[in-house]
Amino acid sequence: MMNKRKIAAYLGFDALKGLNESINQENKNSNKIKRPQLSEDELNEMDLILLRCYRMKKEIIIKYFHKGKILKHIGFIDRINLIDKSIITTSNKKIDFVSILGLEENNGWD
Repeated sequence: MMNKRKIAAYLGFDALKGLNESINQENKNSNKIKRPQLSEDELNEMDLILLRCYRMKKEIIIKYFHKGKILKHIGFIDRINLIDKSIITTSNKKIDFVSILGLEENNGWD
């Protein structure tokens, strides 16, 4: 039977401190994308959709950029905060204007 000292010699170790952590972080970063830029026409169209959905209490689909990924949130607009430039949905989701990439009315097809 091997003694504990010999067994310990075969156990894995982090020869280069932080290497595994650095590799994991690099893998996370490699899946990220840059934030797409929107044209003036796209921004104007989104303004119209936002106001229409808010006034008519229609469900909205919000595509937004967060930490290198494009995400989607579907819900009703509770309020539009012009002071901190964000949308708050009825489910208490807060989305900043600058992160929004697309808006559309939810007609139940999604």
